[in-house]
Amino acid sequence: GVDKRSWRRGALRDVVDGESLSSAGACWGLSSARLKSLYASDAVMELQSRIVAYLERCNDEVLVSALPEAALGDAVGPIAANAPVHGDEYGWHIDADPMLLPPGPFTDFFGRAPNRAPGCPRFVSALVYPVPEWQPDWGAPTEFLDPPTGETIAIEPRPGRVVFLDQDVS
Repeated sequence: GVDKRSWRRGALRDVVDGESLSSAGACWGLSSARLKSLYASDAVMELQSRIVAYLERCNDEVLVSALPEAALGDAVGPIAANAPVHGDEYGWHIDADPMLLPPGPFTDFFGRAPNRAPGCPRFVSALVYPVPEWQPDWGAPTEFLDPPTGETIAIEPRPGRVVFLDQDVS
């Protein structure tokens, strides 16, 4: 089970305002205080430095930063953590789409452009599986949807696995 001193049922919701929770997966999420301390931890700082080094090796020009508050407001933090348990359900969702950002300093400066547009920030998520053990028969793959074709790809959890994806991928 989850440690209820740090985890809260419903603290992380893949839900758009107005959607019912039955379709949105109100799963176990870290409390806001624990998320703040985790984000400032040595482990997360080390992970971020390794991600930056990897992306810099793979790209000619890259500037990596956490999603600024100016982009989505203070309700969306630079880090999220969930603990799915048997029976939890998740719907398709998009982490962030630069075309759908609310008005504010970020869009005043960069405007709204499709992800990967030249000269504009690219929104990328890093999905980290920090579990020390994962048995294949436990299932729970993370599925990604290609909306035009309806095809999906499933990524199985593995200890230490990191998956990079554009934030506007379902």
